[in-house]
Amino acid sequence: MSTKTLRKRIALTAVAAMGLGLLSATSASATQGDLAFDATSTGVLATSITAGSTAGTATVLSTGRIVLNVEGAAGSFVKTTVSAGAAIISSTNETVAADQLSATIAQTSTGTLTITPTGAIGSTFTISSSKGASTSALTLYQLITVTIAGSSVSGTVVPANSYVTWTANDGDAGIVDSATGAETTTGNKLNLNIQLNDAYKADITSTSGSLIVTASTGANVAISSGNGAVSTAGTYSTAVSAASPADINVIVSEATAGAGWSGTVSVTYNGVAIATKTGKITGNVATLTVATAKIGKTSASNAKALTFKAADAAGNQIGLAASLVAFSSSSNTAVVSTASGANGDSTSTDVGYASVTCGIAGSSNVVLQTTIASTGAVVKSNSVAVLCGGAADTFSVSLDKAKYAQGDVATVTLTFKDIKGNLANSYDSATSLNGAKDSISFPMAKQIGSITGAEVTDNAGKITFKFNVGDVSSFAAGKYNVVATFPTPANATAQTAAYEVSGSGGVSNSDILASIVKLITAINKQIAALQKLLLKK
Repeated sequence: MSTKTLRKRIALTAVAAMGLGLLSATSASATQGDLAFDATSTGVLATSITAGSTAGTATVLSTGRIVLNVEGAAGSFVKTTVSAGAAIISSTNETVAADQLSATIAQTSTGTLTITPTGAIGSTFTISSSKGASTSALTLYQLITVTIAGSSVSGTVVPANSYVTWTANDGDAGIVDSATGAETTTGNKLNLNIQLNDAYKADITSTSGSLIVTASTGANVAISSGNGAVSTAGTYSTAVSAASPADINVIVSEATAGAGWSGTVSVTYNGVAIATKTGKITGNVATLTVATAKIGKTSASNAKALTFKAADAAGNQIGLAASLVAFSSSSNTAVVSTASGANGDSTSTDVGYASVTCGIAGSSNVVLQTTIASTGAVVKSNSVAVLCGGAADTFSVSLDKAKYAQGDVATVTLTFKDIKGNLANSYDSATSLNGAKDSISFPMAKQIGSITGAEVTDNAGKITFKFNVGDVSSFAAGKYNVVATFPTPANATAQTAAYEVSGSGGVSNSDILASIVKLITAINKQIAALQKLLLKK
């Protein structure tokens, strides 16, 4: 049997029997002042009360009748009072006040009150219980707010009052999703708990309804016969149940073992959509994707030169231990002789890292692989071009645009090459960037951040810097050159790149002059055309 939720353990829930309005109620150990709904009540559609609580609720038909058991105690008093909208019409072992709105009990036995609603349909009244040592020293103990209904909608599902939640274990019950319930790994199952309630937040207990649970493509579902565990996985993506949906369980499993699944599970009852839940079962590795992160250093083993990530057949990115990623092939073993995935595991969101061993400078297409332990199948990665290079010897400078307007962000790119003209590796420091001769001069712009020492290149032999154009005290539109000077590499000379800047709005004096020239040219063409037309006449 599954464990009921706290909500259901502490609530006294009463549901009207079909056509009769008779109660079926739970009971608990009573203390002085407790108000309990008696089974002889009629038309009571639902109640939810807790001993000592002032937040109890109930719903009763306008034609119904509430019968309350009131718990007394020797030597003390309990006073029960109803507000306008109902009247106490009879009592047992109690003294009923003349106004018929309150009754007092002062003995150890339980007193019984019968209350009939007298207010309008849709209105509410309250029932309160106060207790104390004397009738003049009573303290409020319990309060129930009762709504008067014109007709019963008990047994009709209300999605807003119902619960469909992922749980940690098969057979569990819950009204909130388990923190880890929506995702699992291949060979395991997801667990879903369903608790359907009506407008009065009472259980749906019908055994003639149709509860339908459907998983999207790639998963199967199975429904429990009652409120216990399911145990056996389903063989179809849809399952139907006529059992009471007050507390029922579902398991979701892969349709194909190891394939994984990522999708939704929808729940309907008698054609009413209750909820759609998103879940994931990660499968075995189906794809291994590799990308370059750095240019390797010649004659060295280079950590984190490659990144890798794995995914199952459903496209879910999955974690893969770096130790399971191995070298498969290299198109040029003189450049890359081997590779290893021992630099960092991948996860469902982050990439892992692999190293490469470089020999000479150049390029080689490298493939990695992993082996699925449960099947022995080998999954190979895509082929990726891996570069190996020497230390930086020369560099060049370039800009992302030829013209900038005041307020633009400019990107300055430095590209480094080794002594043989190959792109420089990402492991040796490319520049010193820490002295008077180590600088990037960018007139009419201010660097974002700062140039630091020991910069290294990326996987394309480049280092980039950002500048705010126009962020200077004396701005002047015009044509300028960015100048980069570094004593390291040893053979590098100052490098320049030309650009033009304009004022706010992107219009410079040269732009204006060019527009004037174009306008004059256009006017001259029109005059010439007009002259030809007049001469013909």
